Amino acid sequence: MKHKLVYALWQVENFSSMNKLSLNKKHKNI
Repeated sequence: MKHKLVYALWQVENFSSMNKLSLNKKHKNI
């Protein structure tokens, strides 16, 4: 159970960091 919670949190962190990267790329393209 604990591992699943940690994995879910890690996925959320990963997803948010990926979103920041894609946002940065969009800003650079403009």
